[in-house]
Amino acid sequence: MVSSTKKKQGVEGNGMMREALVQAVQTLWDEHVSKSPPTNTVDQLDEHLKLRSALVYIQNIHSQLSKTDSLICGENQRSKGSIDRFVQWCKDHGVEVKNLRLTKFPQELGLGLVANKKINEGEIVVEVPRKAMLSLDQARRSPFLKKAFERDLLLQQMDNVGLAISVCCQRLAGDSMWKPYLDVLPSTFSCPVYYTVEQLKELKPSPLFEEALLLFRNVVRQFAYFLLQIAKNDEFDKNKKNSVAPPIFYNTPLSVDTFTFSLYRWAMCCVSTRINMIPSDQLKLSNGQPKMIPALIPMLDMANHRSITNFNQESVVFCGETDFAQIVTPANLEPTEQLFIFYGRRTNSDFLLYNGFIPDENQKNYDAYRLKLGINKNEKHYNARVDRFVQLGFSGAAQSNIFVFDLRTGSQSFDEKLLEFVQILIAEEPTDECINSEGTIVKAKKWLETRLKLLLKAYEKLGDEKKNEDDGIKTAIRRLHEGEKALLESALAKLTA
Repeated sequence: MVSSTKKKQGVEGNGMMREALVQAVQTLWDEHVSKSPPTNTVDQLDEHLKLRSALVYIQNIHSQLSKTDSLICGENQRSKGSIDRFVQWCKDHGVEVKNLRLTKFPQELGLGLVANKKINEGEIVVEVPRKAMLSLDQARRSPFLKKAFERDLLLQQMDNVGLAISVCCQRLAGDSMWKPYLDVLPSTFSCPVYYTVEQLKELKPSPLFEEALLLFRNVVRQFAYFLLQIAKNDEFDKNKKNSVAPPIFYNTPLSVDTFTFSLYRWAMCCVSTRINMIPSDQLKLSNGQPKMIPALIPMLDMANHRSITNFNQESVVFCGETDFAQIVTPANLEPTEQLFIFYGRRTNSDFLLYNGFIPDENQKNYDAYRLKLGINKNEKHYNARVDRFVQLGFSGAAQSNIFVFDLRTGSQSFDEKLLEFVQILIAEEPTDECINSEGTIVKAKKWLETRLKLLLKAYEKLGDEKKNEDDGIKTAIRRLHEGEKALLESALAKLTA
């Protein structure tokens, strides 16, 4: 038996670690993530390294306070037993799967749905009732989070964040209805928010490098914000629950000990990689129509992605009459053939940032290069140029001096406003006569040509990238770079034609 003295020492030791943890998160918040992010990638990377250093210290304390992270990376993750329990859970909760079986593939694909027999195009093969979905509606009405959604602006304004916090609660709750489902979700992800520092650096010169740094920062910021809110539970208990209203996360599975960065990052990636939008049964738009909200849809979200052409209807639909989400087969399937669905029209960078992969099919019809252009706020005619940008359609010009244009292939190589924007940017004076003069137009084209050539030069240095198809992250980054280089070349060709 453990003596009462040792028990007391253990409690006191945990209390000291808990205080050190909260203080470390408070420092992280005060010194970094509560402030505006740096404006250039050099400073952003420097801050990123500081965030990681702080997280190592925080995670080390957390590892001594709880076993939360073992819930994510448990030994039974995606074992045959856990898959069988999930399949039975689906049956028990009204999920219908017709002529398909859930199959475990090599690590890159994970789980997927395979045909048991020949299936014709257009058949409904998966149906999931609303009651089986882990949705924002469910989170808002749950006993864990109802008060939090009523009182916290972040949860009210960011639907994906609200769903991620709900996933954290369900993962920590020992009696969660969704435990069999959560047990078969991936334990880690190939999204950039999981990258090492070296892997992040390999994204350069892609604009995604900066986006990945900022996304990681946002996840850290949200984690710190929520942990400091959760820490108020302990203060409430110490004050013997006086007349002050309980903190927003009181009487939830979330505690300073159990709410780890690994848990929150995992939950955010569960949402970003598996999200489907369904009509809310609670929230309405101003026109009276249901608001579309995020949901995790068990079994339906086990279908993997492939670009689909020559199919006249969506492969994933929500039937308002039955309140079911459905998969409609986009093509004929032979026995043992895997069912694929189309995740949507996204750029390569969005696929990699939020889904953790880039499709191996030709993505050029959907891909885009995000060209960023800025104006010096100390420039002589800054206010007048900004006024012209507003007239051009940039309503947020007064709040930011950075503007983004999508370069695409074919006739859409240029955002139609790009050249006019550059004319305003480089004209000696932002007047109609000066902006639209032949000299300014020639100068703007040359300025843009030089900018595109400089960007392309950075990609030429990547010519020795090896096609290592065994490394999913390297393969995705290579595809990203190849696509962006092609987009820049297409834009340059159109400009100089």
